[in-house]
Amino acid sequence: MRKIAVILAALFCINTGSVYAASKKAELNQELKENRQEQKQLDQQIREIDSEIKALDAEVETINVAMEEANIKLNALKDEIKITENKIKAIVKQIQNNEEKLGERLKVINNNYSMSYIQILLDSESISDFFNNMYIIREVIKYDKNI
Repeated sequence: MRKIAVILAALFCINTGSVYAASKKAELNQELKENRQEQKQLDQQIREIDSEIKALDAEVETINVAMEEANIKLNALKDEIKITENKIKAIVKQIQNNEEKLGERLKVINNNYSMSYIQILLDSESISDFFNNMYIIREVIKYDKNI
């Protein structure tokens, strides 16, 4: 009897173990199924994120190319500005030089006009002609001063 009780106890343990193992197997299979489903969802999210990353990389590349082109244009404009500034400086120097020469020339012309004014007065044929010439010379001098 003792043997039967030990055998029955052993069978009961084995049977209980197999029932436990079967339920544990089903539980593990369910967990595995859920993990695989979760893995599929994560794989899909990874593909979507990779796609977004590629799109953003393309955008960044386009922006970098545009920035590089803008920098090239900016540098060209800076060079053009320097050239134009140098031209302006040269023109300003030329204008100053021409103003100095013009001033000197006007002094010479003014001196010559004074001589020719005297000559005009001396060439007058009569007193009335002298006063007419003097009036005209005064008007010319006033006009020159206003200029």
